[in-house]
Formats: sequence, C-alpha cells, structure tokens
Amino acid sequence: MLPTLDWSGGKIGVRLRFEPKDLADLKVQYLAAAKLAAETRAVGSGKSKAIKVKLWPTNLREFLDRKLNSLFTTKCYLLDPGKLFAPVNGIAHPQQLPPGAEPVEGKPLNRLIRINVIGAQRGFGSPATGESDDPEKSRRSERLSEQLKSYYKSHLDPTDYVEPSDIEALEAIEEAQKQYDLRLKAGFGAAMAELQDLNYPGVADPILKIGTKLRPVDGLSHSAAVQYEISPDAGGGTTQSLALPEHYNGLGYQNLISMVFRLMAFRDAWMRVDKASKTVSDTTNDILIPPLHLVLVEEPEAHLHVQVQQVFARKAYNVLRNH
Repeated sequence: MLPTLDWSGGKIGVRLRFEPKDLADLKVQYLAAAKLAAETRAVGSGKSKAIKVKLWPTNLREFLDRKLNSLFTTKCYLLDPGKLFAPVNGIAHPQQLPPGAEPVEGKPLNRLIRINVIGAQRGFGSPATGESDDPEKSRRSERLSEQLKSYYKSHLDPTDYVEPSDIEALEAIEEAQKQYDLRLKAGFGAAMAELQDLNYPGVADPILKIGTKLRPVDGLSHSAAVQYEISPDAGGGTTQSLALPEHYNGLGYQNLISMVFRLMAFRDAWMRVDKASKTVSDTTNDILIPPLHLVLVEEPEAHLHVQVQQVFARKAYNVLRNH
C-alpha cells in the first residue's frame, strides 16, 4: 500500500470501492438472464392466455438484487497524498482515480484492521434460534450459554491441540466414558441378547454394541448451562444461595453481560489466546496480529437503565484493553 519506494513516512491514501468483480462477466450474465426471460415471455404470449407471472429479471437493478454479492466485491485503490484537499464548508472533494488505475491485489486492510460486530440484541426473551462455533459469526446466538460454548471451543477445549495442562481433564473424561459404557452394557444386556437371536439370513451374526462419546463441550449444551447465583446476604430472607436459569434475569442485565462477554471473546480471538494461538499456520498471511481492532456495537442501550448506559462505553473500552 506504500505509494512509492521513496516513501519515508506520512499519509497513505487508500480508497475502498464496491464494484463488479469482472465487468465483462457481469454484462454476459445479465444479458443471458434477460434474453432467457424475453424468450420465455415470447413463447408464452403465443398461447391463448398471456403470461401474468413476472419473469426475472426485468431490469439490471432486479438482476443485482439476487446477484450482487456473488458478482460484486470491495477493491482497494491507492491515492496520491499530495492531492488531498480538505473539505470546504463541509463539502468533500474526493480525489479522482487516474485512468486505468489498477486495484491492489488481495485485501491488504485485512491484516491491518480487525473488525467485529455485535448485532442488536432482541432475542433474550425467547429461546435461542441457533448457534455458531465462531463467536464473531454468532449473531443469532444471543444467549450467554451459547457464547460460552463458542468461546470454549475456540480457546479451552482440551481435545484440541492437547497440551500437558489438558492431560488430567482428558483422563477424567476417558474414565467417566469407560464407566458409563459399562453401565450401558449391563443395562441393555437383556435387550441385546434378544436381538442377537434374530439370525438374519446372509449376515454373519453381527453383534450390536453401544458406545458413548463424551465431549467436554456437551456440558454447556443445555438450557441451564449458565445460571445466576443469588447469595443469602442479598436480602429477601433467604438462608441459602439460589441459582436461577439464565433467562430468569432482567433483559438489561442479560444484554450487559452478553455484550461484555462478547467483547472479551473478540479480544481473545484477536490476540489468539490459549488454543486459538495453535490454529495459526506459518504458510498463511495471517501470522501477525492486526494492529487495529474495531468493535461495532449496534444499539448497546437496549434494555439498559440510563445509569448503566453512562458507564458502559468506558467499561467496554477497559475490557478490550485488558491483558
């Protein structure tokens, strides 16, 4: 992205432009689709009834409504810092690209800026609609339990990239699985014996066997994986601590906890904490940590009291800067 080999510091001009990947290919595909629609319409008009259904595409805009993401991309062009003009009365004067300007190969900003997004949280009052192993893509998975599960898979799962600190946990899981298999074998023994007497012709008397596969992350795959504990000294006359399911708490508190944990997950993924650091390949361009990290939060004020809104931005910034 450096403008010249003589560059010794200062401004660098870059323009991002959303444009066709290949203008000639876009033209061919649009004309082919429009021709097919016209031919179908002509054949249909020769019948007793005229075609009433709307055939796609009727124009370029309608064609791009379906094909925009597959035919367009964001390209990066270099600008001349010496031709930078400050806005006059609030009106910008963008620099014109020279004729025949070629875009920079690849996506150079990907290695400079990491961008994460927290979408508007509107689903706390209803069951989770889905999940994603990637916390950055988990926009539908708003419950904290699903976020914890995604974080665990990315950073803590002892079955991935096993380290000495994981051995004890793996041994405990293997022993639990062995004991559970023995219990299942004893419990299903009578039923399996009956099935063994079927003597199905042509099959060499296969023996049915039941085995389990315990995965640590399965312990987070239920509705009560995350609970809020209320201590006895919190008032209300309780003499022992109480644990309430995640969805029993107020929407504002759920939103606050969810956003802060998502920020922590983004930060640790950006810095490649724990297991995430083992997934980097020396053969890729993704070895270095991007120096800029931007997090976009949509409607952070949803369900939050005014007092919480006032401190959220500062707390969120502090969370991103921890470690």
